[in-house]
Amino acid sequence: MNFELTDEQVMLRDAAAAQLSRRDGVGAARAARDGAALPDLWPLAREAGWPGMLVPEAWGGADLQLFDAMLVLQQCGRRLDGAGLIGHLCATQLLGRAARRGDAAAVALLPELATGTRRAALLAALPPADGEGWTVDAPGTG
Repeated sequence: MNFELTDEQVMLRDAAAAQLSRRDGVGAARAARDGAALPDLWPLAREAGWPGMLVPEAWGGADLQLFDAMLVLQQCGRRLDGAGLIGHLCATQLLGRAARRGDAAAVALLPELATGTRRAALLAALPPADGEGWTVDAPGTG
């Protein structure tokens, strides 16, 4: 089994490192420890195209693999930078599978999720056993 990165994966990893090097993630984490708000890194993620990494090409994404996304997330962790990216990527990957099966809601959401104009999160839970559904209501953050 070959564990070497492909040339494309090396470029993706290095590009993520370069994008994130423009930020002081460690300084931001230290400031947050002292009560400061963490900077919003979503604009940087959008600029780099990360929200659409796992979205199928048919809906505006790059259709990369989970391992490729892990390379970007590894660089985020290395610099203590978070942009809410992991939940977004997990959700878009699942929605991409649903869209490929013809799910109309997934098909409608994916283009905005791919560009990052809309953000997603993954909620791993089941609705109550009584059959009554529920809705998660959260403020928009960008």
